[in-house]
Amino acid sequence: MIWLLITFTWLGASAQSGVLVSESFRNTPLSMVFGRLESHYPVSFSYDDRLIDGIRVTARFRGIPLDTVLHRVLRNTELEHVSLARGQYVIRSKKRQSKTGGIWSYYRTIKGHVHDGATNQPIDYAQVYLEVNKSGAHSDDQGMFELELPAGRTDTLLISRIGYQALRIPIDAETKSFDLAIALSPVDVALDPVVIPETNGQVIEITDAANVISLDPETTPNMAGFGEPDIFRTLLLLPGISSIDESVSNLNVRGGTMDQNLVLFDGITVYEPSHMFGRVSAFNDQAVKQVSIHRGGFHSKFGGRLSSVIDVEGAPTQPTEWHAGGSINLLNANIFGEAPIFKKQGAVRVAMRRSFSDLLSNPVYSRLFDNTFQEGVIFQDQVKLAEGQAIDLSPSFFFSDINLKMVYRPTPEDKLFVSFYRGNDNLKYYSLASHSEGEQSSFDELKLMNKGISFNWSRNWGAKLETSATLAMSTFENSYGYSFQDVSDLGELRYDYYLDNQIKDYGFRFDATTRLNDRNTLESGMHLSMLSTNHQLGYYQTFLPDMDSLELNKTDSDQVGGVMAVYAQHTYLPFNNLSVSIGGRGQYYSGTSQFYLSPRSTIKWAISNQVSLKGSVGKFHQFVNRTQHANLVHAGEDVWRLADADSIGVSQAWHYIVGGAYEGKDFLVNLELYRKDLNGLLTYHTDSYIADEDLQGQLNLFKDGSGWVNGLDLLVKKEWGSYVGWVSYTLAKTMYRFEEINNGSEFAANHDRRHTLKLVNMYRLNQWSFTATWMFNSGAPFTNIGSVEGGAIPQITFGPKNAENLPLYHRLDLSSSYEFQFREKWNGQVGLSIFNLYNRMNISDVRFMVAPGADPEAKNPPIVQLNKRLMGISPNVFLNLEF
Repeated sequence: MIWLLITFTWLGASAQSGVLVSESFRNTPLSMVFGRLESHYPVSFSYDDRLIDGIRVTARFRGIPLDTVLHRVLRNTELEHVSLARGQYVIRSKKRQSKTGGIWSYYRTIKGHVHDGATNQPIDYAQVYLEVNKSGAHSDDQGMFELELPAGRTDTLLISRIGYQALRIPIDAETKSFDLAIALSPVDVALDPVVIPETNGQVIEITDAANVISLDPETTPNMAGFGEPDIFRTLLLLPGISSIDESVSNLNVRGGTMDQNLVLFDGITVYEPSHMFGRVSAFNDQAVKQVSIHRGGFHSKFGGRLSSVIDVEGAPTQPTEWHAGGSINLLNANIFGEAPIFKKQGAVRVAMRRSFSDLLSNPVYSRLFDNTFQEGVIFQDQVKLAEGQAIDLSPSFFFSDINLKMVYRPTPEDKLFVSFYRGNDNLKYYSLASHSEGEQSSFDELKLMNKGISFNWSRNWGAKLETSATLAMSTFENSYGYSFQDVSDLGELRYDYYLDNQIKDYGFRFDATTRLNDRNTLESGMHLSMLSTNHQLGYYQTFLPDMDSLELNKTDSDQVGGVMAVYAQHTYLPFNNLSVSIGGRGQYYSGTSQFYLSPRSTIKWAISNQVSLKGSVGKFHQFVNRTQHANLVHAGEDVWRLADADSIGVSQAWHYIVGGAYEGKDFLVNLELYRKDLNGLLTYHTDSYIADEDLQGQLNLFKDGSGWVNGLDLLVKKEWGSYVGWVSYTLAKTMYRFEEINNGSEFAANHDRRHTLKLVNMYRLNQWSFTATWMFNSGAPFTNIGSVEGGAIPQITFGPKNAENLPLYHRLDLSSSYEFQFREKWNGQVGLSIFNLYNRMNISDVRFMVAPGADPEAKNPPIVQLNKRLMGISPNVFLNLEF
């Protein structure tokens, strides 16, 4: 606990607030900048309106300390900020004269209490202003204020608040301290309404933090073809992020795999971030406030993954007014409601979503279902049905999720929240076929479930320290069961199979941000996590009427591992335009009984107001991996396993990133080059398989591989009136090496893409919004046939691993919507979205089998290639209502 003692030692020496600001301003008056900061954060500002008149701000900040934000906002002005107690700031001119022409030797304290002269109740947000010194403060929720005045100076203290008569109190030059009781007299006032014009929202923001991009769901249009904003599908439009099968459950970030992404929702680790086997994001957009993706070189406070961090912040984040709404499209319905609680010091939001594909089928769902099940028992039965065999098929699928979040601010300095999430996917499939002696039936059931809850307490300790404590619990369950029956005159044969996998994650973390002085910030904390997995597998065979039951196989394995981590990151500003951050993360993992050190550093240099350079380097470790265990439907096959000292080792990676950016008023260019060195990798591979009609090739798990990634990400973004668009391009190469594969030579990873280009265009015309996106990828690598050995059971042997590529991938998506209003407070939106407009038949994978009708025992029987196709054209309509 030494780090904790050090943190509170710094508390006494700190001089600035640890509030982290995430805001965007475009040509915004400085007065409105201060107003927004006061409404979103526990801070207040005092200033002379004449000093800031005419000053406008264009800047974006994401997770930046408040004092750094103020410094950057004011650096090209003649103003400076002074931090007082309790989150109070004074904005004043740099050109100040002291009594002797030098620096005042000490300051006098002026503090007091402002209350209503009629009711004696405290008055909050009263402005307390020294007219000569041009400094001031605001009263807090208890009516208290405190500010400082140089010794030996006379002044006049002005106290004002809307609805009260202003009061002036003279301050003499001799008194060393003041403790004032100030009573304000109420007056009747009438205020004209203030209308804030609507502006284009920022769909994506490149933050000051290296390699971080932020998204706001409120400004995210319906970019895909599935009828509602999907934050993960928007991520796919950013540079360095792709998916080999168009699913949101397989995001590949700069050459990484999905299990190398740390996905957090209000501090809850989410192990399956999708519904419908990757087609729909697990996160209801009505429950999301903001998403930040760290594409590499991420902060020391994050650990346990090699590739990226996807940090999702749930809504609401601040007390608000009551409102509700809902939406419906051809796949699912969604409702939400939000209301203030605790006398508007808190808020609660509930959002629920459910698909109705099990109740009502439609073309969109049918396309998704057929595209998902292109192999396995469902696909085989559909082929039999198409060939005219007598078979009854009864598939049923639905997904649902619920989010509940409650926020409470007992004081301006404190914020508490509890956040709950639960998501379910349920597939049931029944088939019945007749034969000459009876009938056969089978039943498949697959259940996927995510659930988690988090509790958080954040506090701003005045002007010196900000802390956050989070307790989170998360569970992911994958349960599959299969039952087969053959009923004939001889009796009944029954075969049962089940596969269950569960991972539990219980964690506690404490984070502290401390400002040592104007140029030094220290972020530190601890993270305790207890992980456990359970894996069960069983086969049973029963023959009736003899009632003989045979247990063919049964396994039940458990894993437990604990992670204890501490981190520290020191940020130093040697110059106003240069920031250097050095730190690291130390982790002890009980599964291997070893300690792992992860050094990290970042540098940022603002050459001018428009041009900046940045770079980062860091080491990362991963203690949990996603593997596969096949089931008969060939979906939902992912299982989680912990690293240990015997079978699966701890993975590690080094990240090296350099980049630069140019940001003008309406134009942004961001370029980053990166390199990753990887060790302890896993992959699946087979050198050969039996080419039977079921296409069941046995994949083997290989461990302890190495690899590297080289890449370039370019983003060019332009805003022009009501138009917003960007071009995203990635040039990358991802290579793996395993001793047992490809004769020990390097080969392209399955998710390797050499070129990726994305064009995004958004235009707003009055109440109409239009979006068009076009994506282009190099074809995925695949392993072609080497030779075929005929026989009663022909066998295919493969050539060099991933030596060839599938055809080029490209598609065009369109979306349009119309916004309307009725009954004063009711707002609505109706629209149409089309996924893959020109119906491009893209291919994600290939399989091989002996050509139908060919003689399998021939010396070289003909082989056909079966392409696994991605989604064709898929239109959808949607309706959103809110009041």
